[in-house]
Amino acid sequence: MGLCFDELGKRRHGSEATLHFCDALYRIYGSEDLSTALGASFAIEHWANAGFWDELIEGFEKLNGKRPSGAKKFRMGFWRFHQALEAQHAAHTMDELEEAITEGLITDELRFQQAARVQA
Repeated sequence: MGLCFDELGKRRHGSEATLHFCDALYRIYGSEDLSTALGASFAIEHWANAGFWDELIEGFEKLNGKRPSGAKKFRMGFWRFHQALEAQHAAHTMDELEEAITEGLITDELRFQQAARVQA
C-alpha cells in the first residue's frame, strides 16, 4: 500500500465515503445525548456483526494473495479472533438494550431510533 506507520489513520487518505462514515460515527456515537449515543452504540455493534469482519478478512486475504512471493503477509489471527468475538458481542447488545430500557436510560425513544438507523 506504500504507507509508513506514521501515515496510517490520517484523514487525507480517506475516501469521501469513509470520511462521511467517520464523521457521522463521531457525531452520533459520541453524542452527549444518552438516548442518541445508546442508539448509535446498538447499531454499530449489529453493523459490525452483519458482515464487516467477514469483508475485512476477505480484503486482507486478497491483499495477501497479491503480495509478491517472499513479501511479508498480513497476520490474520487477531482479525479472525475479533470476528468470532464480535459474533458473540452482538447477542450481548440485546441484553444491554433490555437493561437500558429497564433502567430508564433511553429517555427519548425517537432519538434512539434515529441514531440506530443512521446511514453512514
